[in-house]
Amino acid sequence: MSAPCTHARPLAGATSEDSPWFLPNGDLLVRSTEGGQNFLYRISPDTGERRKITPEPVLDVYSVSPDGRWFLYTQIEENSDLMLVDHFH
Repeated sequence: MSAPCTHARPLAGATSEDSPWFLPNGDLLVRSTEGGQNFLYRISPDTGERRKITPEPVLDVYSVSPDGRWFLYTQIEENSDLMLVDHFH
């Protein structure tokens, strides 16, 4: 049995964060609501640093590759939803 986490802290920022995906390096990928739109952020649990990784609003995240380099998500397009695969920058 592992020891309890003693350095847990809340992730500060947007009004709402959901759809968490843990990446192999320990970072967290989350969908974050800002101004009524969703964006994807990569968060370092060690430092709390938040980095927006999608400049355009997204609907949802569906998968992250096992090596943590690629992610599958849907983006809002005019009159349709577009499914995209992108890599972390």
